[in-house]
Amino acid sequence: MAPTQRIKKMITRTLLIACFLSGAASLIYEILWTRAFSLMLGSTTQAAALVFAAFLTGLALGAWVFGQYSHRWRNPLQVYIGLELGIAVMALSAGLLLHHNADAIGAVLGTGIGRYPATFAIALLLVLPATLLMGGTLPVLLMAARHWQTPLSIVGRLYGWNTFGAAVGTLLCGFFTIRLLGVSFSYYLAAALNLLVALIAAMLLWRAGKQGVADTGLDEPVSTSAATRTQVPEAQLLLLAFVSGAVVLSLEIVWTRFASYFLGNRTYAFSALMFAVLTLLACGSWLSARLYHTEREPGGLFAGLLAFAALAVALSTTGGWWLISHQEAIEAKLPRLSEMVVLYRFIETFVLLAPPLLLLGVLFPLSLAWSRHSATNIGGASARFYALNAVGVVLGSLGTGFLGLTLFGSFGMLRILVVVLLVHSAYLLLRAGRPPSRIAAAGFAGALLALVYLPASYPTGLDSGESLVVDVEDAHGVFRITRLRHGYLQVTNNRSELVYHLGASSTDNVQQMQGHLGVHYNPNATDALVIGSGYGITAGALAAYDNIKRVDAVEMLPEMVAAADLFSPHNFDYHKNDKVHITVDDGRHFLLRSNRHYDIITLNVSDPHMPGGSTLFHTEFYELAKKRLRPGGVLIQHVFGSERGVIANTLTSSFAHTRFSRSYSNGYNVVASMEPLDEATGRPLGLPRVAVQQLKRSSHRGRLRPAPTQQRYEDLPPVMHSPVIATDDFPAVEFSWNTGANLLFMNE
Repeated sequence: MAPTQRIKKMITRTLLIACFLSGAASLIYEILWTRAFSLMLGSTTQAAALVFAAFLTGLALGAWVFGQYSHRWRNPLQVYIGLELGIAVMALSAGLLLHHNADAIGAVLGTGIGRYPATFAIALLLVLPATLLMGGTLPVLLMAARHWQTPLSIVGRLYGWNTFGAAVGTLLCGFFTIRLLGVSFSYYLAAALNLLVALIAAMLLWRAGKQGVADTGLDEPVSTSAATRTQVPEAQLLLLAFVSGAVVLSLEIVWTRFASYFLGNRTYAFSALMFAVLTLLACGSWLSARLYHTEREPGGLFAGLLAFAALAVALSTTGGWWLISHQEAIEAKLPRLSEMVVLYRFIETFVLLAPPLLLLGVLFPLSLAWSRHSATNIGGASARFYALNAVGVVLGSLGTGFLGLTLFGSFGMLRILVVVLLVHSAYLLLRAGRPPSRIAAAGFAGALLALVYLPASYPTGLDSGESLVVDVEDAHGVFRITRLRHGYLQVTNNRSELVYHLGASSTDNVQQMQGHLGVHYNPNATDALVIGSGYGITAGALAAYDNIKRVDAVEMLPEMVAAADLFSPHNFDYHKNDKVHITVDDGRHFLLRSNRHYDIITLNVSDPHMPGGSTLFHTEFYELAKKRLRPGGVLIQHVFGSERGVIANTLTSSFAHTRFSRSYSNGYNVVASMEPLDEATGRPLGLPRVAVQQLKRSSHRGRLRPAPTQQRYEDLPPVMHSPVIATDDFPAVEFSWNTGANLLFMNE
């Protein structure tokens, strides 16, 4: 018998809840998988793009396979229950396998561009079973909804709630579960959500059967508006699904860089941005459910949406540029800033992103709902549309992450996106064979005008007397070297200051000491590794010793290496020294795949709270470093920041012997070894002549600082002690909340 209105509402609400929880679980998995692969490949934009591409490829294949066969199932809800149970098993298994074997898998990956295809293949192999099942959930749910005569407007509502669930999953994982439960239990939580969804679907199936609701087939008459409106050709609707996926993901990647300026570089900043993006896309999907019943001609409506989306992209870009330039002044006027900064940053992000994402969020679900095949075979139709949308997402992600930002920069990519939307809008109008409405024409003209006045680059933020020496944007970010008024050089990537000012005596002293302390405690050392070589001061100081025969200098940012001439003579021209071998790579990944052993390993990371960099302060990294140290070898690490107590405790828990010497105002250079360090503690430092000369030049007064006092861990002040140990499973430094309100987002 046909379901009553009351039962149909119950069925719809239950399906929406299931879709919401399923979306939350899927994004938790995706975030955790990306973390695991960042350990294998290195924490790079390309690594994240490849994992996301593998994730979307599985979803697209799953949607295609299950969507094509969904019309054959008498009760799709039973299939959906099986899918959710399968996801719980397969995603959890893949996640734990990745989590516990990330270093082992990373060790077999090569270097250079050749590692990217291998990484994509491994990612696809490991996550494909789970993502195939995930991709099948939406077509099967849509088919289940249609079997109970739910109106086609359910497409926008289901897709919207699934996307909003993904947004909540991002927020939940990014702000709470990893910090409170750890990575392993975050996987278990996601699997528990899948099991809960399966239970909810099973209860719906039982209740519907108990109330005598039978499958009714797909005999719902097409609504009057759908029957009388002019139909858009199927190929044009499929093109809309493809273009919307590509534009949304390209826009998201560019805005991730934008957000690093006004949100920051922390995990929390990225989570906040993703929550905003997904929530706004969900709102666009809900809006599509209302637009489905409009009496307007579809081709003209889509053309208008695209034109105004182009205008919104241009205006949000200009608004973002303006916010970056004026954020400090604006926020200074806000009440209770220190307590409310998280909320304020959320609001800023939502306001900037809302116009383009609301409009773009309408396109995919509305194009699917208006397909002439949706009324008869929603599963098959959703398979085609979802697959093409996913292909667009993958191409937009990889194209922007690997090529677009490097070739055209952020603002160049945004111009391209505006043009793509306008061209597509014009194409729909030409195919419709009728002039645009006044509203669509106004949006088109406004987008062209806004395109002309779009900024060309990020604000420089220069004060009087300052000048830009280097300004380069690539896949890693916006790399800038600024000459300050007193002649010092400041180096930033996006908004993050990478190293303290070049030319300051403290910079020369601290970074030289990271090399000198290694030789001091291991005077017979011949081979050294510098992770995070930065200016090259530490690598140059080590190469100045006669007994040091080889220095491997690893730096994440290629532009930092390219600018080495600007950092002379502070860096002793390390890049021209035959002893020094420079590698552009993630430090942990370099050590994973290296088969060399060292007498000295020294690290200097710009911000221990940053994703990727924080893993160099984990127990697992120290265990890896110990395997690469020769007997008597030492590790020197700069320990600083609000979580320096956690870092110090983790380091001393991993090494049998440690010594601490003061560096910058809130930090220490720490020497760690598995061998006793007592013999060298009281011995005076013996520095190479060129190192002494450079220290004298930078000291301004012509005299050296006294030799640093070496302290044991137990003698350090209370702020350097903590009961917490940071691990890959509990990344306590990266997910710290003890950094002050502003520092939840900005680097220290």
